[in-house]
Amino acid sequence: IEVAQQLTQGVSAILLLVSAKSGISKGMIELWNYAMERQFPRLVIVNKLSMSETDFDDIALIVNRVLEQGLTPYLVLHDEVGEPTGLISLESKEVHDYSAAITNRYMADSELQSLIEEFASEYEDQLSAFESDSFSQGLLVPILPVMESKLIGVSEIKEYLAQIK
Repeated sequence: IEVAQQLTQGVSAILLLVSAKSGISKGMIELWNYAMERQFPRLVIVNKLSMSETDFDDIALIVNRVLEQGLTPYLVLHDEVGEPTGLISLESKEVHDYSAAITNRYMADSELQSLIEEFASEYEDQLSAFESDSFSQGLLVPILPVMESKLIGVSEIKEYLAQIK
């Protein structure tokens, strides 16, 4: 607890970086529990998604079991060889395409919307239990994928952090 106190001194939010390759350590769990008890705004960021045996969905399930129930507002989109190329918002159905040098955002086509329909419905059901400021109040925990080399997830993380007053 002493280490958690030192780590959170002067902090307005907790961003827990979880590797898809190595998972969640005991120390991470202890820090998370400390932050949860004090209702810090919390975000789980999943990295090391490239060519990992464990994918984003697997880590999201582990987070839900080991830390607390979180929400996945985005799904990872992959190319033909399995490399992450972008995200799709389960709320707006907007694709965040990081496959080119400049990020492109556009509405998903009907085929992709149909593929994510079940996930989007489940997300909307979970989200309906929260108010719009639930993240900044430390009540809603987003789980977001990030791939630093392509900047996947960076702007999405910034959007959540902008909600903290």
